[in-house]
Amino acid sequence: MKMNKKRICRVCVWAFLVILLLLAVTDVLTCNDLVSHTTIEGLEVEEKDSLDTVVIGASEVFSGYCATEAYQEYGYTSYTLGLSGAGYKVYKILLAETLRRQKNIQAVAFEINGFVHKDEYSTKEGKLRNVIDNLPWSMNRLQAIHENIDQENRMNFYFPIAAYHDKIFHTKEVARHLRNRIRTAKAGVSYLKGFSTYSYIHDMDQIKTDEDAYFTDASRQHLIDLLDYCKEQGLEHVLFYRSPRGSISKNHEVYDEIREIVKSYGYDYMDYASQMDAIGIDIHHDFYNRDHMNLYGMRKFTHILGSYFVNQCGITINHSDAQKASWQECVDKTEEILAECEQDMADHKVKHYRESAVYVKPAAFKNPAKELGIRKENFKW
Repeated sequence: MKMNKKRICRVCVWAFLVILLLLAVTDVLTCNDLVSHTTIEGLEVEEKDSLDTVVIGASEVFSGYCATEAYQEYGYTSYTLGLSGAGYKVYKILLAETLRRQKNIQAVAFEINGFVHKDEYSTKEGKLRNVIDNLPWSMNRLQAIHENIDQENRMNFYFPIAAYHDKIFHTKEVARHLRNRIRTAKAGVSYLKGFSTYSYIHDMDQIKTDEDAYFTDASRQHLIDLLDYCKEQGLEHVLFYRSPRGSISKNHEVYDEIREIVKSYGYDYMDYASQMDAIGIDIHHDFYNRDHMNLYGMRKFTHILGSYFVNQCGITINHSDAQKASWQECVDKTEEILAECEQDMADHKVKHYRESAVYVKPAAFKNPAKELGIRKENFKW
């Protein structure tokens, strides 16, 4: 009997060790979109309960809003939680992950691009993995899987090693992700707070007015679920907005319906895409491609959102001396990056500036038009 107990204990210990090893290997091999990975990693190292606001959405967010610029001008703390191709399924996940560690959030802004596409845009497995697989294990991650993944596919998200096992042969990619994680962990802070940009000025002849927009039944339900969740969490100040861009939808009724739903919950809605002249956004100077603002546009739009947070939401600013010192260091690092980016623009060098640029200077692209997502004939440098 004693031997059986010892054998059972050994088996349990070995099983536990195997599970730990499997989790460790999975963690190392989980390599998906690097910007998304770094952005979520940066959110997790932010000091607990230190953020006043958060801006959530897709790439329009990480290119159009800079938390350190807002801090420098207005004094409140925030985070740029913008992930490439974020669809309607991930907004609630990202808000829940923010609130899990940041209990003092006073206002939230959502860029609505993820709600105005066909369902395939939001349901692709890769886009969901860019968010869910980069979250630390918690009830939020488990709930995100349960609510957004079909039952037959959930095991692949609970044990994502199946999706990443071939990364063992992609040593450069794995090493790049590991370097980013080690740097962020060692610094204990995200210096750029999720901001990312390209050093390019895309001079557009005119605004396109034939963009298609969709507001599907699934998108509508996810928007309502998000609004309900905001109410459940007691969020008083919430803004849904359309970011400035060089293309405007021909389906105005889509945005009219979103506005009415948002306002029915007592929250704010702003269509900045249709107000670019009024807010000073220049299509000849303030974008790096048709849909994303460059650093010049970012500075103008950060001022717009910052003014909203302070004047419309009445954010209370109360930070310790240690927090102020940490944020000032982040401001200084960001200003160095923006100065380098601006110089590259003057020199007509296209580079990608993101968190890793704090540690390693980015190289100029050999095929910048492709990297920027614009046609070669429209690339003017």
